[in-house]
Amino acid sequence: MEALSRRLTALDSGSGRAASLQTIRNDEQGESCNRTQIPDEQHRASEFAFGYNSAHSPSFRTSEAKPNADPESSAGKRAQRAFHLPHPPLSPRKNTCDDVKTRHMTWKRGGRGYHHGNLREVLIQAALDLIAEKGPSGFNVAEAARSAGVNPAAPYRHFRDRDELLVDVAIQGFGLFAEALETAWDEGRPDAHVAFERVGRAYLAFARAEPAYYTTMFESGLPHSATPQLREAAERSYAVLRQASETLVADLPTKGRPPASMVSFHIWAFTHGIASLFGRSDEGRRKLPISPEDLLEAGMLIYLQGLEPKS
Repeated sequence: MEALSRRLTALDSGSGRAASLQTIRNDEQGESCNRTQIPDEQHRASEFAFGYNSAHSPSFRTSEAKPNADPESSAGKRAQRAFHLPHPPLSPRKNTCDDVKTRHMTWKRGGRGYHHGNLREVLIQAALDLIAEKGPSGFNVAEAARSAGVNPAAPYRHFRDRDELLVDVAIQGFGLFAEALETAWDEGRPDAHVAFERVGRAYLAFARAEPAYYTTMFESGLPHSATPQLREAAERSYAVLRQASETLVADLPTKGRPPASMVSFHIWAFTHGIASLFGRSDEGRRKLPISPEDLLEAGMLIYLQGLEPKS
């Protein structure tokens, strides 16, 4: 109503239509900031009062919007002139409040956003931190959400419970583990024995560098058949040990040659035992007078010599 009064005053002052239109445009710019913060119903009401529609063109609703003043009075005549004067189209509104962007506003809490484009990865990282601190069974989904800085209900968009979160941690861990073993094996170059020794060292290195992954993969009680993805990831790392064992066994005489699968299980158990008991970087590590790598190398040498036929 204040804007309408200013409009009527401009028209009555005799300063001309151009001055009145400039006043209206200035009023629009001043009012636009407020319209970004008021409900749509009030926005439409203000458009009706100004006499133009949402397309920014004149809207002359003489039958719908009559001035309240007495039509015979001077105020009533001025009001009628304001409603019937054929103004040219006004320029489109421009929001001069550049810092107000309610349509695209991102609401935050505690400096961290509720919504993450990579929520799953954020939760996995939070779970890894908690596993390193408390173990795979020492936290719940709500703690993972709190650690990630998201709404407590957010994790349930991806994970039904803690076990499903741990499954994703294990899948990611097995993927990294398999890559490390495949790189170490390098298709058995330059020969199977040297490549096999690298695989054993890579196994120990992973257990030492990634205790949270390692614990989740092998000590959380998760069955590797929990999901097809987890089974596939676990099989990929075991496939490296099986291929290495098949290559080693192929060099043995045919008579008395042990099955490659049995050799791979023996070597896996031996390597995993050393990694779990002596190769860890957490408090579960046992002290040895020699390094875990030297222990593994000596043990593998004894085992492989035992596979050779006796003369």
